[in-house]
Amino acid sequence: MTQRKILLVEDETSLAHLVSIQLKSYGFKVQVASDGVQARDELKREPFDVILLDWMLPEESGVEILKWIRSSSEPYKNIPVIFVTALTAPGNIIQALEFGADDYLTKPFEESILVARINAVLRRASLRSKQEEASKNGVLEFADLKMDTKAFEVSLDSEKLSLTRSEFLLLRSLMEEQGCVLTREDLISKIQGVEVNVTGRTVDTHVFGLRKKLKQYSACIETIRGVGYRINPPISDQI
Repeated sequence: MTQRKILLVEDETSLAHLVSIQLKSYGFKVQVASDGVQARDELKREPFDVILLDWMLPEESGVEILKWIRSSSEPYKNIPVIFVTALTAPGNIIQALEFGADDYLTKPFEESILVARINAVLRRASLRSKQEEASKNGVLEFADLKMDTKAFEVSLDSEKLSLTRSEFLLLRSLMEEQGCVLTREDLISKIQGVEVNVTGRTVDTHVFGLRKKLKQYSACIETIRGVGYRINPPISDQI
C-alpha cells in the first residue's frame, strides 16, 4: 500500500513533533512546515495527500494559506485540508469551511480522532476521484443512488425518482462534490436559470423536498449551520 503523505503546518515545535510521531506510528509520512512560506515551498516541491493546517501562524493566518491553496491552478489546489486549531468559535469554523476547508478539529484532541478525520477526508477524496471519472460518462453514484446526467434521470434502488429541475441540479451538485460543503451561494449559482430566481431560502426549500424523496438517504444531506449543505455516505459506510 502506498504510504500517505501529510503536510503538517504548525508553528508550535513541541506539538508538531508530537503529532508527527503519532501520525508516523499509524503509517503516514509527515512533513512539517512552521509557516506559510515553508508550506508553499513544500507544496511546490512534492505532492501531499492531506494538509493539516493551524490557524494562528506567524506572518499570515492559516485561512490566508488556505485561500492561496484553493485559488491556485496547481494540482495541490484540491488537496483535502483539515484545520487543527485552538479556535473554537462557530464563526471561525464557518469561515474555514466557506474558504474550502474539508474538516475542522479543535485542540486539544485525541490522536485517534485526528487519524479518523484524516482517513475520512482521504475516503472522500477517493470517492470524488471516482466520481470525476464516472461523470465523464454522465453517470454519478452515491450508495444506492444513481444519476444519469445526460438522460436527466435519477434512480434509488433501481426505482426512478421524480425530481424537479432544481432538485436534480441541487442533487447533482452535491453528488459531484461528495463530502465537500457547498454554500448556499454555490448552490444558488448552480440552480439559477434564465427564468428562475433562486434565494437562500429557496435552496432550503429544495433541500427539504429532495430529502423527502431520498427516503432512507435523506439524512445523508447534512446541514452545515450558517454555511450550506454537503452529502455524506451513510454512517455505516464510513466506518
